[in-house]
Amino acid sequence: MGLNQPELEYHKPPKPNRPLRVLFLHATRDESNEYKVHKNLAENVDPDYVDAMFLWQSATHNPSANIVPQLARENRVFHYDFGRNMNLPQRPSHLQRGMMVISKLPGAFLKIRKHIREFKPDVIYTTQQHHEVFLAHWASKIFNIPHVIHICYEVGPWLGKNTLKIIQNNDHVVGSCKFVQETAIGQGVPRENTEHIHHIADTRIYDIPHNGDKLRKELDLPLDTPIITSAARLDAGKGFPLLLEAFSKVLPEIPNAHLLIVGDASAGTDFDQVIFNKAKELDLGDKVRFLGFRDDLPDIFAGTDIFALPLLADAVSLVFLGAMVARIPCVSIDSGSVPEVVLHNKTGFVSQPGDPEQLAANIVKLIYNPDLAKEMGEAGRVYALNHFSAENISNWWLDILFRRFGHLTQ
Repeated sequence: MGLNQPELEYHKPPKPNRPLRVLFLHATRDESNEYKVHKNLAENVDPDYVDAMFLWQSATHNPSANIVPQLARENRVFHYDFGRNMNLPQRPSHLQRGMMVISKLPGAFLKIRKHIREFKPDVIYTTQQHHEVFLAHWASKIFNIPHVIHICYEVGPWLGKNTLKIIQNNDHVVGSCKFVQETAIGQGVPRENTEHIHHIADTRIYDIPHNGDKLRKELDLPLDTPIITSAARLDAGKGFPLLLEAFSKVLPEIPNAHLLIVGDASAGTDFDQVIFNKAKELDLGDKVRFLGFRDDLPDIFAGTDIFALPLLADAVSLVFLGAMVARIPCVSIDSGSVPEVVLHNKTGFVSQPGDPEQLAANIVKLIYNPDLAKEMGEAGRVYALNHFSAENISNWWLDILFRRFGHLTQ
């Protein structure tokens, strides 16, 4: 089955006189995907082209949990307290978080200034997280260094009025997919100021042999149980109510099917209760297993038959790429960046938003046709490894950086 893959829009630039110095400012500590995206780029980029440094919010309660990118050069990763450790065991109140930031901000800016003077970065690189956007914005103005904002979510007022204003007026905005890029343009960012680049597929942890028995034994299920897995934060926009409705229509056709939902709600939210109540309302009983946060998702994928996540206007989810590398056919909806990742009728099925019947029909079709499911799973793996490989994406990133800042390395 041919994939008709879209061409990657990059050209690796000629080797520079010296590497471009990129300072990643991660002034927040949480488990958000955007930080992993930057870490993957820095670890996989050719060090002859990019010399990366990280200033990262420390895990103040447990410094041993600090994230440490594995870079080619030593003395390039530093952890400080910017007052934004969002993974404290007991989440502080809004007032306490404000006081943490106020108390740490002067010292944090001194640290940034020290490293800028020593490292002499050509570029300051951040996510769209408001705290680091503000810090980088002012550092950019004071030291006359370009600031790249790499955005992993739909752009809009929900990012905060002041953050959105900085994004709108920033000269270098990178979206995590075409969908995010277009939302930035729709919010007033000039098109010529924008780029897009996809995430790297994590082949190291997801490319493991399929083992259906282990997962079913853990869950005390018969070995022939069809398992559909969904994994994401239990937040609005991830499509879980629609998925539960679809699954309720799968069960009359395939009564022994089970749906595993992996993840928990974002801190400070309670949309997980909406999802739990929806499952009760549909009387799904123990056919749906809420597994909470799991750090062994590759093992769960190794026992999964179908991955289903009907994201609503969401950016590229790394979990899709993990499922594809794990040879799992994907079922989703035509929304956000999904069509950029899941190729309809090739690596899975993409149905229309708000249509639980078609979503259910696609799941049933794959369960009834294991050969088709296997074929789509293998095609998904090939597509993920070829299109979203570390080499391709890091070279794509180089193309963006050197078209915009390559003159600084001469």
